[in-house]
Amino acid sequence: MTEKAEPTPKKKSKKQIIELMAYGLFCVATGAYCFSEKGPEGFSDALDVQAHMLTGMLPRITMALGVASLLWVILDADKLKAAIQNRKGWVKLVYATILGAVTPGGPSSSFSILNLFLSSGLGYVVGITYITAWSMLGVQRILIWDIPLMGAEQAGFRFIASFWLPAFAGLLAGWIFGKAQSASIK
Repeated sequence: MTEKAEPTPKKKSKKQIIELMAYGLFCVATGAYCFSEKGPEGFSDALDVQAHMLTGMLPRITMALGVASLLWVILDADKLKAAIQNRKGWVKLVYATILGAVTPGGPSSSFSILNLFLSSGLGYVVGITYITAWSMLGVQRILIWDIPLMGAEQAGFRFIASFWLPAFAGLLAGWIFGKAQSASIK
């Protein structure tokens, strides 16, 4: 039986340390300002509100991060490309919208997938639809930020109201720049 190697813990980068220091400094500065403006009682009230918010949001954010990490493992860029290439007409735009919305991760992953789409001949209309859906409708952001901060109803309304915008952006960009390749939407 072979033993599995223990993952080595990653060191924090300078950027992460600087960000933490900046957030810490901001917290101290705003706390001092609150104390000077509202006094000890106002400062205590602010801490109570913060504790209440933290206990309400921490379980949701923890579960949402777990779901987002599972999505990252499940999705595969080659499967995403094949799912769109096998579709015809407007269905490509719907697929590009859905795949953009469920693509987890940051710009390095989504723009890599966008580059894969463009180099495979899917066209600018599909590419812009995909990247617009990723930036506007990202499910991981909905799970991590929208639902915990706005609630499920408001997050759902926002998602439904903006679902059509990525396809519109793709078609508009294709029309403006003359890149509406016939293979993209026909």
